[in-house]
Amino acid sequence: MMGPAAATLAAGARPVPPGRTGTGPGERMPVYQPPLAASWNGAARGVPNAPTPPTITSHPGTQANGYVNSSHPIKPWSNGAHMSVREGQIMFIARNNPRKDSGDPWSEFTTEASLQHLNMMCEQGWRAARGALQRGTSGMPPGIRISLEDFDAISEWDIFDYLGAREVDIPDDMPMLKEACKLLHVDVFKYLLPIGVLMYWNLYGGVSNISYGTAPQASVNEYTKRTVVVNHNVAKKGVLSNIWGDQKRLVEGAKIGLVCRRKRNADGTPGATEFVPWAQLDAITPPMCSRSYRDELGRDQKGYFLYIGTVSEVDVKEMSERYRRDAIGNNGKPASVVHNAYGTLPRITVQWGV
Repeated sequence: MMGPAAATLAAGARPVPPGRTGTGPGERMPVYQPPLAASWNGAARGVPNAPTPPTITSHPGTQANGYVNSSHPIKPWSNGAHMSVREGQIMFIARNNPRKDSGDPWSEFTTEASLQHLNMMCEQGWRAARGALQRGTSGMPPGIRISLEDFDAISEWDIFDYLGAREVDIPDDMPMLKEACKLLHVDVFKYLLPIGVLMYWNLYGGVSNISYGTAPQASVNEYTKRTVVVNHNVAKKGVLSNIWGDQKRLVEGAKIGLVCRRKRNADGTPGATEFVPWAQLDAITPPMCSRSYRDELGRDQKGYFLYIGTVSEVDVKEMSERYRRDAIGNNGKPASVVHNAYGTLPRITVQWGV
């Protein structure tokens, strides 16, 4: 007669399953069922005892699958670009934490820019920053000493690793890297490289509608006497103007986003940072050929991708390819041309962040 220990190691040291007094060579292991409340269908997926999960019907059509909104008043821009924000645009918000005790009358207002506005700022800022580097000490911020040649010699991926770090964390044997990282946080110099732009500007949401405050208490602009308040779709369902292309490029179910890279100048040299739309049905991120670029020394750079979401509805309205390209804001066209081109585009519905 087997004892308790021997009973658990019968048939060649095979453990005895719970509920069985013993087992022998060739015997099948028992089949265990989950709690009786589970629904089972042996034919599902052709596997015996495969589960059939219940259909979820709790939320369709409810607020849980609707719009997730956020509203911000926009700090006025000196060129009046804040007045050109319109429904369907993609918005970026500045990464800053204004102090409320600073006495700055704008301290409680955010700084925002549309995709079109940001693309134009990237071009203007890059040209101004490169010109200051070429002029040398006369155009540089106080306390920063780095030449154009020294800046171009630094690997952009070294800057990527250290741009958000403290100065004391950057290796002492890389003094030019320290200077470059300090420079990319200052004024127009943040537009020298895509990583500097992305460090300051954060993809925020799509514009659902705009409202204006005209009461004296709400006035933040002494010239227009009104506050521009933008209501954003920041998650779930949102409506955007179609800057991605017609149905040859964009279909329902496609993943969309923005590629951040450097454009090429007419002479073939690297130019300013630009954000361009990207869409694909069978991929989530763009291939390297869509986002890579070369720096001033011919080194390959990987580029960046900002994911937006999945397209759920596409308007079949005819669209002008020229207007679509103008509306992106990276062709050097005047702001009025960009603004007017944007108004001609059809709309798409997007599941933002999904």
